[in-house]
Amino acid sequence: MKTSVVIGGSRGIGLAIYKSLKNRGDNVYVLSRNSHPSEENHIVFDLMSENFSNDCAKILNKISSIDNLIFCQKNRMKVDDYDYEFNLGVRSVYKFINNVKDHLQKNGSIIAMGSPAGQFIINDQTLAYHASKAALEQLVRYYAVKLGSSGVRVNCVLPGTVKKQENTSFYDNNDELKALFKKMIPLARQGTSEDVANLVDFLCSDKSSFITGQSFYVDGGLSILGQEALVRSISGI
Repeated sequence: MKTSVVIGGSRGIGLAIYKSLKNRGDNVYVLSRNSHPSEENHIVFDLMSENFSNDCAKILNKISSIDNLIFCQKNRMKVDDYDYEFNLGVRSVYKFINNVKDHLQKNGSIIAMGSPAGQFIINDQTLAYHASKAALEQLVRYYAVKLGSSGVRVNCVLPGTVKKQENTSFYDNNDELKALFKKMIPLARQGTSEDVANLVDFLCSDKSSFITGQSFYVDGGLSILGQEALVRSISGI
């Protein structure tokens, strides 16, 4: 039985990943600040803790070995604050990996949940958010090389706008937005948190044993459309 650790697995995409790995038979631990349906394997943990190393040591007392490590932490506020974005989205990943790397099993997998904002501009996000997401992808490539000799794979997942438990009613009740997604997205539908979880499931399996250092879009093909093609799909021309 594989042991998987999902950081930020109490809501949204993280919760879908937890359910997917649990359903396939993994022993799944969730690390988050908030409550979680599985209290048995839920560990309260704050990535912004001032006692980071001590908190990691306590976690390793409960989890002696890790096969899969998934980072799904979500920014708590939308402010153009470089210290905040980099501490939460990049430095915490670096610190956590360094604290637990000796407990990662051979042929294990690390996955960081990134964003298209690392490569494109998203108007309603801050500059600090964009810069931190780009840095996260480089961190993934760095550790893919550094941990490769121990058999640990490191990859990044870049979800598009997806339906999840918290926003399903909003999208289901917005016919105009659903029609727009159908026009824009080559696969003609909006993605779901389960679509993202399915990719994570694959990347946390032996079937992905020769894949590392990559960034994967989960957006139904939207990111491959050129500007003219996108305008034409929206306008119907």
